[in-house]
Amino acid sequence: MKKLNALLLCAAAACLLGSRGLAGAEAPKDDKKPSPYAGTYTGTFVASNGAGDQEGDCEITIDEKGNVAGESFNKTINMKATIKGTILKNNKEVIVIEFPNAKSNAYGTISRTDNGGFTGTLIQRSGTTAFSFIEFDMNPKPKGK
Repeated sequence: MKKLNALLLCAAAACLLGSRGLAGAEAPKDDKKPSPYAGTYTGTFVASNGAGDQEGDCEITIDEKGNVAGESFNKTINMKATIKGTILKNNKEVIVIEFPNAKSNAYGTISRTDNGGFTGTLIQRSGTTAFSFIEFDMNPKPKGK
């Protein structure tokens, strides 16, 4: 169970945002107003649970509709995860973190930083059980890298 929790929380921390397949998780319907977060970002995360802290890096791309796609790498357990999600209205986020052998959901909020990036927190869940708290900081990815 500790290994599964470790896998799931590192992924969640991976970044943010939700799956279009989750009930009620839809990008804002106003197609005339693009997501203020549209762009590519890189950053770090710390996922905390009863087993301790895990750290990692992630890179995500957010499209004009607020859909998120990317990858994270948990340095603590040396494992990659795929991130899919959505930024909803009012800076809420829903994400799905998928490791080769496990999947979890994470929900939280984000806020803009002075450098054009964002920071936020997520609660990671397996089913209805919350098992990890994730904090992340994302910065705009430099052009040409």
